[in-house]
Amino acid sequence: MTDSESLGSLMNKERQAYSLQPLALDESLCEIARDHATDMVKTGYFGHVSPTGATLSTRLSRANVAFRKAGENLAGHTSVAEAHVMLMMSAMHRGNILNPEFHTMGVAVVSGGPYGMMIVEVFLADAEIDQNAGAVPGGP
Repeated sequence: MTDSESLGSLMNKERQAYSLQPLALDESLCEIARDHATDMVKTGYFGHVSPTGATLSTRLSRANVAFRKAGENLAGHTSVAEAHVMLMMSAMHRGNILNPEFHTMGVAVVSGGPYGMMIVEVFLADAEIDQNAGAVPGGP
């Protein structure tokens, strides 16, 4: 099991404990998360907005993803399990993980950066992912 799959499993175990439906893992969203994590490592920042001004909405639009509601969690850590615990201890991050409106997720764990690993979790409600859009553009 990869780090990303492990993190997705941890999130769905939390949702199960609260009688919530599991989040479906979507590879297109994983690619968006992976691109953002990679950009943060390479560019040397940590944030929801890139130095070029790209936001989660920007990244989703570039990938032709239509959505009603989206959320994003970021973490830097040396351990996926400990990063998950840290995210669950934060009301805002826990709120994304346990939001019953969210049905789809993308997860990325990228080695590097000042924390050892850069972790990005993307959550969507009512996602409409254009599977014919081709490759997700790289960068912010």
